[in-house]
Amino acid sequence: MYIKVWLHIISISIVLLTTIYSGLCAFIKKLPKTPKAILVVALIAALSLIVRRNVYLPFLGETVYPCDNLVNKSPDGADLTVTVADIPAGAKVVYWASEPSTSIVSNPWDAYGKYENSGVVTADASGKAVLSIRKPTGYKVPSGRELKPHVHYRFCQESGILSEVRTARV
Repeated sequence: MYIKVWLHIISISIVLLTTIYSGLCAFIKKLPKTPKAILVVALIAALSLIVRRNVYLPFLGETVYPCDNLVNKSPDGADLTVTVADIPAGAKVVYWASEPSTSIVSNPWDAYGKYENSGVVTADASGKAVLSIRKPTGYKVPSGRELKPHVHYRFCQESGILSEVRTARV
């Protein structure tokens, strides 16, 4: 999985950077109006895509899921609550955090284990949801960067669509 993710990131980066380079060249080279216009539009599109996380990591974007299957639950031994807002009123919220540890974990796979520090809640009428978790630990990602403790969540939108992954710091 890790290799596939990096190959995707590299491929997308090459396409976007090549498009940006070509678009910038359109301003320098003498080109007919139509090719120049196409390259400028491609440049604008590439610049808008290059800053979007989900372009590089599409599995963090919206996804289809039968939300009626989600049943409210919280992890055993939950000792911390995190309130998130801007959720549609009454929407189901699925969430997960790394497992507790006394030290920084060396990778995300060990940090999350079997995803038992997870749950489902329903947002209240004001669009807030209270996520109950065991206090998560920080962990290192493959690049070596350390992520501080946090909880990830998605919420159900219309027609069985789960939102993109959001993150709340703990």
